[in-house]
Amino acid sequence: MGDTTFMEHPISEDTLQLLFQASNSSNLENSLEILIQNAKSDSGRLELASRRILPAVLNIVQSLSLTSYHHHHHHHNQTLSLCFKLLRNLCAGEAANQVSFIELNGVAVVWNVLRSEASFSGPDHGLVRWGLQVLANVSLGGKQHQRAIWEELYPIGFASLARVGTKETCDPLCMVIYTCCDGNPEWLKQLSSDDGWPVMAEIVRTASSGELVVCCPVISDCFVPLILFNLYDPLSIDHSFCLQFFSLILMVFLTKQNGVYNLLCS
Repeated sequence: MGDTTFMEHPISEDTLQLLFQASNSSNLENSLEILIQNAKSDSGRLELASRRILPAVLNIVQSLSLTSYHHHHHHHNQTLSLCFKLLRNLCAGEAANQVSFIELNGVAVVWNVLRSEASFSGPDHGLVRWGLQVLANVSLGGKQHQRAIWEELYPIGFASLARVGTKETCDPLCMVIYTCCDGNPEWLKQLSSDDGWPVMAEIVRTASSGELVVCCPVISDCFVPLILFNLYDPLSIDHSFCLQFFSLILMVFLTKQNGVYNLLCS
């Protein structure tokens, strides 16, 4: 357990032994890397779910989030990155892991790390990207999973993550919001309110066109009237953003007319 002794809130021996036995390794980072590979297959995810690896990984994330962050920053982030990648793979279509994540309050555990990372101005936001990929996979588990994410992150969390301002982080954020709002008019209405508008403004300025094309059909009906109204009101909202969003909606319309839309969304 040598590489965990610096922690103010050390990882429990039981948690470490569970990972070591599952990976046949005696080093935490090596163990996580092995399990990341194992969790890439359906059978691997199912086996790791039966071993209750996900609760152990969440325990590690929670322990790391309570440590003295400014000491051992590189080592701290490296281990967290591996944990997020493993959580992402574990939750990729495996219902047992998705349910376990929600039951163990995994959204709050992950968000606690993302909140700290989103406030840093450095060029590398890998932790934010991988954490959002975890939430994107969990959101596909169903309405209960989506509600847990929405109630934890809307609106302040979504806005904070959108302000990170990189395509690598905005793309998975788009997918989380799209999955939550698709078929949920209540949350879609919230997204078009004064609280939700800043979230969409940051996303449209930053995200790649591919992700925006995916998100646009579910929100365009709600936003078009608001955009048109604000284009005529010089005191209301950034006109350049309104024009950019309106251009996006036109692009999606033309893409659909050319028969490419289904390919982009497949």
